[in-house]
Amino acid sequence: MSARTAAQLCAVLTTAGLTSGDMPAAGEKHTPWYVRVMLGVAGLIAAIFLLGFIGYCMILMVATVNSLLQHLSTDKMRGRVMSIYATAFLGFAPIGSLLAGSLAGTIGAPHTIAIMAAIALIASAILFFRSEDLQNLN
Repeated sequence: MSARTAAQLCAVLTTAGLTSGDMPAAGEKHTPWYVRVMLGVAGLIAAIFLLGFIGYCMILMVATVNSLLQHLSTDKMRGRVMSIYATAFLGFAPIGSLLAGSLAGTIGAPHTIAIMAAIALIASAILFFRSEDLQNLN
């Protein structure tokens, strides 16, 4: 950011009443310790809320899939279906983590997450459109 752009931004923020005081010197690179502490605490609070939300979504997904499997399977097959589901749910996690880790080491973590999310979305869409029971679920 150029000095002119920074001065314009500071003027706009001061006019709006969002800041007070003088604009920092152009060559000043040091951030005061209390600003770094406040940013760290704000980041920690944001991370706690995001992790709580993600955990809630994971619990919601697991409970939905579990009840969906029990609802769609017959009484005779329910135990077998749930045992296969439990084996797949718990058994494939280490294998997926191993694949994700090796792929992340090769192409990077953001690309790995994007690829795995795309695969999950495509697999979910295929499963939904091939299953009449899922489409007719009330």
